Amino acid sequence: MSQQIWQKRLSVDRRIVGLLSRRTYEDFPRAIRELVANAYDADATRVEIDLDLDRDRIVVTDNGNGMTSDQFDFFLRIAGQQRGKESSPVFERSRIGQFGIGFLAIFPFGKQIQIESTARLSETRFEATVPAEEFLRETGRIVDVEEIPVPGIEVSDPDLTDEHWTKISVLGLTEMTHRYLTREILGIARSRRTIGSWPPLERLEWELREDLPLDYPADSPFGDPFPDLEPSGMEVLLNGEQLWRNVIGRSILERSAWKHNEIACEYYIATNWNSISPDEGRYVKLRIHNVGVGDRSSFGLGVLGRAYSRLHWLTGEARIVRGFNNLLTIDRSRFIRSPEYDLFVEHMRSRLAHFANYVETISEAKRDISRQLTGSRAAQVASRREVIDRNLAKLEKRGFKVIRTRPGGGHSRKLPVRVDLEHKLVEIVDSHPNLKDELRIDNTTYELRYLDWDLRSKGNPAVRWSAGGAVEVNKNYPLFKSLRYGEVIKKILITIMLLARKVERPDTLAEATSRRLLDLLADIGGRDNEDQGN
Repeated sequence: MSQQIWQKRLSVDRRIVGLLSRRTYEDFPRAIRELVANAYDADATRVEIDLDLDRDRIVVTDNGNGMTSDQFDFFLRIAGQQRGKESSPVFERSRIGQFGIGFLAIFPFGKQIQIESTARLSETRFEATVPAEEFLRETGRIVDVEEIPVPGIEVSDPDLTDEHWTKISVLGLTEMTHRYLTREILGIARSRRTIGSWPPLERLEWELREDLPLDYPADSPFGDPFPDLEPSGMEVLLNGEQLWRNVIGRSILERSAWKHNEIACEYYIATNWNSISPDEGRYVKLRIHNVGVGDRSSFGLGVLGRAYSRLHWLTGEARIVRGFNNLLTIDRSRFIRSPEYDLFVEHMRSRLAHFANYVETISEAKRDISRQLTGSRAAQVASRREVIDRNLAKLEKRGFKVIRTRPGGGHSRKLPVRVDLEHKLVEIVDSHPNLKDELRIDNTTYELRYLDWDLRSKGNPAVRWSAGGAVEVNKNYPLFKSLRYGEVIKKILITIMLLARKVERPDTLAEATSRRLLDLLADIGGRDNEDQGN
């Protein structure tokens, strides 16, 4: 066994170091991501990230190809440009690091960066220490980074031939790092709806899962969102727990591709059929070489012009298969605008707009059916069958399959219609008693018939008795068209008409009406009482 002490220099554009010095603690997850990206490029199949605040250090270890001291010399020559081959030597992975600033991203978060590595089929192992704080220290003058030495030691040992790994230790965590890992959230409600209110390690985990080249968990509906996308082939562990790609949304609305000249991408758009949580999981995540680029984007939809009430129900992912390499910013946070990129943005914006309208139509149809069947005060003043059939037609037009049971027989289900959003399926029991138009008052059930008659004709313009004893309701009556109070007004007028046949004095009618309405409209009184209690 022998050893050699040496000293190297970091060769890097000073502007990049200046960029790093202006980073904030919010960039900490991105810095960790860069270290994992280097491991991915080095054909690692396992990366372990260990945060040890008690010992004031972060250690990232991988079982990739490793480096010799000569390769480390090349590793230190960084100018933010493409370098090396475009694919990894063993698994031929599309390289990630050729676009980024590599391990430099971690400089603002540790006073020293210690690198240890041994390469495949090499008998040597080296250890080097980069004085990161020297590169970012404010000195009042332009510092030539090549003046700052990177000391190291190289050890030769034949037993190392079968080993290959790299270990990067961030030592002496800076104030910026501690602010991310321990900070208190100010001005943000303590809600799980935004990762900004989560405990620091949970936030870090979510952001790493969002950006790293990870696989989906096996039971995820997105386990194979893109048929030609191979598994990452790499496990990433954070403090001993394996990370999987974020699973957001459970129903895929569209899975498709877009091409233009030399540009190609694959994407999917999904929903949970309610507001996506956390908020940061809304809209489309862009990926290039299976790595996340910046925050999720709605591509400007809803910012100017028309608002989309269900846009926040959408999530998705767009994987850049070919092109846009030269449009990626140095920190991989966004793409630079170009005519081709603008076309891509316009396509994605149009798809999000389409599905924002789609989920709105579906959710409103399901809501209107439910309101009509449950007798909600927000129900429409119309025949149950009429409202349900109209909304079933909307669902069928948008790809839902409607299954109707045969008439007759007993049915134990309380409601006759069940809408399964995930499977785009509607089941309806045509003979179900709850499809009848009825109103129960004073232990008596009255049949309702919804008609249209002229308000100027003689008699009651809103409700009346039929010759057979049913209650006829005029759908043309203006107050019935109120979405908030139409159903309530209908019940009041029917109650008054019923009681008018049973009482002789006006004051008795008023008293009887008031008492009947307490039972008939109990949902209003109960809800108002709850509001006052809050």
